Amino acid sequence: MARTLMQMRIIINTFLFLPAPLSNRDRDRRDRKGAGSAPTAGQRWPEADNRRALVTGLCLLSVTGCSTVPPAPAPTAEQACLDFYQALDQAVADAGVRDAGARVVPGFPYLRVDRFLADYRDRLNEREAYQSWLEAAADMDLAARRLELANLPPDRHLGLAEQGWRPPERELVRCSRLLRRQPAFHSERHTRLLLAAKVPDNYLTWQRVVGLYPLAEPFARLAIERLHQRLTQPFLELPTPRGRLQRYLPQSSEALAQVAARLQGSGVVGTDPLGVPRVSETMLDDLFVRFAPELEVDTRSDADRIGRIHWSAAGQALVDTADATAYRYISYTHFRGKALLQLNYLFWFPARDTGDIYAGHLDALLWRVTLDRRFQPLAYDSIHGCGCYYHLFPASGYRLRDTADAAEPVLSPLSAPALKPSQRIALRLASATHYLQGVEAVTGDSHPGTGYTVLEYNRLRALPLPGGGHRSLFGENGLVPGSERPERFLFWPFGVPSAGAMRQPGTHAIAFVGRRHFDEPNLLEKLIEKAP
Repeated sequence: MARTLMQMRIIINTFLFLPAPLSNRDRDRRDRKGAGSAPTAGQRWPEADNRRALVTGLCLLSVTGCSTVPPAPAPTAEQACLDFYQALDQAVADAGVRDAGARVVPGFPYLRVDRFLADYRDRLNEREAYQSWLEAAADMDLAARRLELANLPPDRHLGLAEQGWRPPERELVRCSRLLRRQPAFHSERHTRLLLAAKVPDNYLTWQRVVGLYPLAEPFARLAIERLHQRLTQPFLELPTPRGRLQRYLPQSSEALAQVAARLQGSGVVGTDPLGVPRVSETMLDDLFVRFAPELEVDTRSDADRIGRIHWSAAGQALVDTADATAYRYISYTHFRGKALLQLNYLFWFPARDTGDIYAGHLDALLWRVTLDRRFQPLAYDSIHGCGCYYHLFPASGYRLRDTADAAEPVLSPLSAPALKPSQRIALRLASATHYLQGVEAVTGDSHPGTGYTVLEYNRLRALPLPGGGHRSLFGENGLVPGSERPERFLFWPFGVPSAGAMRQPGTHAIAFVGRRHFDEPNLLEKLIEKAP
């Protein structure tokens, strides 16, 4: 169409500028001078001008027809997918539903990394390992984007459909599979990709600068030392319960001893090219049952009962204590050159009901079990939902390392007890604060108590809303809205965003002095060592 219009313009312009036809007087004047006589200097015959203009117009038309710019080529499949990711990112940003559990690699919107994957950036020397790393990063992004799509309001879904992405869920899967399997698409940008695949820490340096962190650090160390002394005392002499001791046991269709017997002698049967253990879903289920802890909670009010998270009609996250629940997920760590499996159990309480600056809506305890290659415990550690009160319990054969790093001292009240096949770990929790007060081995299924259900942690990243749709428990900054504590003003100089608030796994800063994260890939390697 554009080419036709251009040709028409040339023709019209050509004939607009043609000289007028000869009149009878001009023709007679020419005849009297003689048709064959040449014009005088500075004169041209008008008919010659007409012919010359016509020829010029036809030539221009011919040249224009040959030099017309062809239409832009259709975008490649890879570019079309990148356009889709851009549209999806815009919809997610406009709706405020970005998931903070892992970081999108800048320039590569179909890849995300957590700290464990980012730790491989300097180890990907072999093509097979690099491709396995790409697959893991793409899988991480695909899982997060599916949850983000689930959390998008209907009008945002409609906007994507109006742009031609119908349905966006299918387009997401197609594009993820396409981009991860294009070696040439990555090879030319290999270096830039690995440089960008990193996760920033969860500290705000500018807050530390403005808050005069170097001046506050000595006072923080003194306060932490006193806190550790107070938190260690219950492990040395278990206090008398202030309320009723409520026990919670993991629900299971078979006895613990049977599960332990099935796992007896088992271990990692293989690893992927990154060295990550391959564990079947069936074995993973058995491991979660085998190492699920028993809780013994000093209970004085409903704030001391665990339960299932749900949204209220008013849009507030609440805990249904009539439905005792734990949320599970796996993670990995590097220890002495090997990637090890970690089992995580997350328990939620309605509140921390202490009546001080540390009190507030919602509270949580995260218990983690790190397993060696024989699926035997290497260490247990724990934090509260805010990242506070980090505890470490080395398993038999390991001890706390004398660390000299700049971070604060580690609270390790005792070593973890060895487990017999019929035993599980029991955690004693204080009333109101939900502090850990004891860790011991108990015979599984021997104590009466309330059974708790174990659900997948990803449910918290897309919780059903009462009126339809879904929303993550966690905001774009990883914090749980409404769980803020007054203590955040006191601890502001240490650079932890909203200290005391509940936050998403992957965003837990666990030290006020120095910098330390719960999901650091080498955390245990820094903190424990083989006992002599």
